[in-house]
Amino acid sequence: MLDSGEADTLRYQHGEWERNAGPLAKGSEKNSYRHGVFRRMKDNFTHVEMTGLFINTNRLPTEAKTNGLRAMKYPGSTLRCFAGLRN
Repeated sequence: MLDSGEADTLRYQHGEWERNAGPLAKGSEKNSYRHGVFRRMKDNFTHVEMTGLFINTNRLPTEAKTNGLRAMKYPGSTLRCFAGLRN
């Protein structure tokens, strides 16, 4: 399942992260709201920040607790495709 991110604190626009000025935006820089398909990610090993995709598997809560599968994260360069769909 993909979330548009209309309520996210930050918005990925034209290859950059900027404050979401939309009417549904929530959160602050210190406590950001992040539910959209575009995610700012940080590699835990290299500490490099990147933009990736967050895709919810929409599994039942009991299955998620058992298997630990709640969502998939895709760091990568397929962002333009999804940006075109969102806009």
